Amino acid sequence: MRLSPEMRSVLLGGQQAAVLAVLIERAGMPCRREEVLAAMPPDFRPPTVGQISAIISNIRRKLGVHRIATGAGGWWLDAPIAVGPLSGPGTISYRQFYLDLHRRRVWLTGMRSAIQLGWQEYMVLRVLIEAYGMPRSRDQIWLAMPARIRPARAAHVGVIVHRLRQRLGRELIITGGGGWRVAGGQTPDQVVGAAGAVRLDATTRRVCLPDRAPIDLSPQEAATLQVLIDARGVPLKGAQVLASTPVATRPKSASAVSTVVSRLRKKLGPERIETSRQGWFLVAQIRRPTTASAAL
Repeated sequence: MRLSPEMRSVLLGGQQAAVLAVLIERAGMPCRREEVLAAMPPDFRPPTVGQISAIISNIRRKLGVHRIATGAGGWWLDAPIAVGPLSGPGTISYRQFYLDLHRRRVWLTGMRSAIQLGWQEYMVLRVLIEAYGMPRSRDQIWLAMPARIRPARAAHVGVIVHRLRQRLGRELIITGGGGWRVAGGQTPDQVVGAAGAVRLDATTRRVCLPDRAPIDLSPQEAATLQVLIDARGVPLKGAQVLASTPVATRPKSASAVSTVVSRLRKKLGPERIETSRQGWFLVAQIRRPTTASAAL
């Protein structure tokens, strides 16, 4: 079992792999120990339900405690689930959005992982994706939601949209035209330009920029830069960068990622890595001063 490419070297016992498979199948939904035990293959079930807690504790030590969250509802995968672009009859897509209709997961172009959605978030995003870029008012969204899922009042749709914008990025859901619509996304030239302007040699940890001598990076700096390159211009928060960084070169915490990014901006130039409320991203085009402004 693995949650992302850098986890290939983590070895799990039979019971640990069986428990992790149950949590992966639940796709981010909380799972109590009784539910985990019932869903495990009979050959791998421990003698008592109480041992499930010990097995999950061992998994968290191996994979990282941040990957499996715990709460009153049980345990669930809190780290992104590594997937490729979603496709198939159970998927709808528009521009950079790919929505899994069966598991309520959304995948965005340039991201390594899918994001698990709650029922209300899923239904609101589905309405917006199926509108193909046209605005939808809160009343239209509310009426399109199944009665058992929709909030008590149409005014609450705005709260759900706010949560979606926090999770996906404010720039991906636009307000205007009497409602909300999904953004069109970056053009192919912009996406390629952001990653193509920065070339990183993973072996020597040297980065090449146009009109610059090669720059030497530390292992952490090189790993963090590679994550930003792979994101192809999509903003990433500290926790997302941390989850995508190989274990051997991973910072101690999500907050420590900002220190690594700060060092990268000093070495590459602050104009190369933009900071926003949604996180950090490589800038597609560098703004250079004109002759007139340079003379001022």
